[in-house]
Amino acid sequence: MKYLVSSNEYSEAKHMAASLPNITLNNRQLCDIELLLNGGFAPLKGFINNKDYDSVCESMRLADGTLWPIPITLDITEEKTKNFSIGEQVALRDQDGFLLALLLIEDIWIPDRKIEAQQVFGTSDDFHPGVSYLLYQSKPVYVGGVLKGLALPKHYDYSTLRHTVPELKAEISYLNWKN
Repeated sequence: MKYLVSSNEYSEAKHMAASLPNITLNNRQLCDIELLLNGGFAPLKGFINNKDYDSVCESMRLADGTLWPIPITLDITEEKTKNFSIGEQVALRDQDGFLLALLLIEDIWIPDRKIEAQQVFGTSDDFHPGVSYLLYQSKPVYVGGVLKGLALPKHYDYSTLRHTVPELKAEISYLNWKN
């Protein structure tokens, strides 16, 4: 599976992104998009839609039955959603404005985060760090859709230790590791 576009597609997308609304990703969202774009969250092709979200929360499975333990969501403010419509694209950027991906919006919804906490973490006690983040730091609206990956987030530390899933598979094969 191909996670990032070619350099020609990147140039086209970069020009198109100049006229699109933007979402600036926070640190947690940057981690999620990196794993979506490098294959770490395969088979996901983007931030999950409402149907997959409901299914994952209720049964730890995507709507197609694939085992998936936790919803990978893009949370934004209600104000930000006023600029978006289903079927439109938005540009996803890091805090420095670097273009990472285009998101084709499939769904916009307001989740019940207390129910999500109970279903995903088995508790709604905000002493749990995941519940605390979900209830007090995540934004109230979720946007789901397919990503067109343009670039991985930039890292200036441990660059020799950062690999995509295909790179790791190639390294494991090269080293002839069996376990």
